[in-house]
Amino acid sequence: MKKVILLIVALLFALQASIVVTDVRAQEVKDEKATQEKKEVAVEMPIRDIEDIPIPSKMKMDKSNTFLFEAKGIKVGILTYKGRVDSFSLAEAVKNNMLSEKWRLINALTYKNTINLNFAKGERTCNVFIEEGWFSTTLEVRVGVLSGN
Repeated sequence: MKKVILLIVALLFALQASIVVTDVRAQEVKDEKATQEKKEVAVEMPIRDIEDIPIPSKMKMDKSNTFLFEAKGIKVGILTYKGRVDSFSLAEAVKNNMLSEKWRLINALTYKNTINLNFAKGERTCNVFIEEGWFSTTLEVRVGVLSGN
């Protein structure tokens, strides 16, 4: 009789342990799906180191070549990004994003592997340089204030 009771208790413990393991695995799967959904959403969002200058999310900031200064509510500086993208596609995306933020395209220049886009908005200017290299494309955004001659 004692053996039967011990067997039943052992089975109950085994059943309880398998239920806990199943619950933990189900929660891990839910957490993984939620994390992946967040990543997918984050990929779609443009980067905005300066509020009205959206940068495609495939470009990653090169902090060693970036300078940002803020005074009196205006941010100016040189922002440098790198990514594995086609330079002409990047230029088109930057141009469309800037126009949607009410920047006015002043001119666009293309020479060899470099594209230069110049924009103006209010009292600010923005010069965008895109250079396609062997392994990555560099995007440099220079934002300044018009001088009051």
